[in-house]
Amino acid sequence: MDKISNDNINRDCWGGTYSINIVENRFRWFGHAEKKPVDSIVRRVYQIEDSHITRDIGRPKRTIRETIRKDL
Repeated sequence: MDKISNDNINRDCWGGTYSINIVENRFRWFGHAEKKPVDSIVRRVYQIEDSHITRDIGRPKRTIRETIRKDL
């Protein structure tokens, strides 16, 4: 009876759930990356074509571009 659930703590501290905060932070990063000059490293990495990239075992299967597209 004395225990407080994680959902209640998240709502009180973060104003919502973790997933909403993660999406907001991802969009914030995306906005910064888009404002960078074209020749900056962050922008060049974001622009890389995904077709020739091979990922090691345990690495995410989705790219940041696919994740942003899904969040929109």
